[in-house]
Amino acid sequence: MPKRRLQNASDITAPSERAARRQAFRENNIPTSQANNFSRVKVHGKNDNLKGANGEPSEIIRTKDINGNSVEIQHHKNGHDFADGTFEKPHYHGKESNHISY
Repeated sequence: MPKRRLQNASDITAPSERAARRQAFRENNIPTSQANNFSRVKVHGKNDNLKGANGEPSEIIRTKDINGNSVEIQHHKNGHDFADGTFEKPHYHGKESNHISY
């Protein structure tokens, strides 16, 4: 049976996709009180480990922080399967590239 990779000290697991996104927003100083203040951009890259089982793309969240600066947040919505047989759940990347899984 596949085993989840060991999390780093700064990684967290949120109870839902929405909770993970909101945590990623907080870590990047993005207001969570404003509805729909972001856009999702599909990423069709060459890295097969970022794609879903049927080639589904990962995505980037584009938004602005509290100072109006543009921010991009990686969303690996398909998780990862690693060569050593471990996996990582779907996740957002925090400000320090930590995983906020769900």
